[in-house]
Amino acid sequence: MLFDKINFGIAWGEKFDLKALSHRSAVVAGTFNNWNLSAGASMIGDKLYSETIWGIVGGKQIKERLILGVSIMVYDLKIKQYGQDTSVGINLGWRAGLNENISWFGSLRNINAPTIGQSNELLPQVISSGLLYDPSEKLNLIVEWEQETLYESRIKFGGQFMLMPWFGVFTGHASSPGQLTLGFNVDFKNIKINYAFSTHSYLDISHYMGVGITLR
Repeated sequence: MLFDKINFGIAWGEKFDLKALSHRSAVVAGTFNNWNLSAGASMIGDKLYSETIWGIVGGKQIKERLILGVSIMVYDLKIKQYGQDTSVGINLGWRAGLNENISWFGSLRNINAPTIGQSNELLPQVISSGLLYDPSEKLNLIVEWEQETLYESRIKFGGQFMLMPWFGVFTGHASSPGQLTLGFNVDFKNIKINYAFSTHSYLDISHYMGVGITLR
């Protein structure tokens, strides 16, 4: 087999319980010659307004405790009666192990400052950084800071708790605006099922569902 391991995943949901903001995505990922590679697409919107993102991602362990990654994203914006436009963004990411249980991670999104539309609107540039505490297979905790060019910074924290070998729950909170997320995952052999919902300070609840399959 060309790839050591292949994963397929699909996800769908509705942001703020609005059909106009329905979300669908699909991804395929695998490991090849010590590289982690993936390709996928996500779409949000309807026939009147839609945003589609196509992406390819590659990551590799550079040193014992250092992983670097890069991704190329193609943004496609379509507005009925106004037309369509595309743009390309480049992202960088890293994860560095500080010790056996704590890792520092981060990302730089759209570092090439892509624009879209006739007005050359600048797409959001985002920097994020955080810490992951992973003391065992049953528990991991995370805290993250995120700054977008046009908005206030956000602080996110949460965790995942495996209550059984095949069942886990996760929860998290984000600021500016305040959002609470709750969800669970069920593992059955090589199939994983996820469900989550998130609240919003001013809008309705968002729902997300996902299914993944691993081929070894």
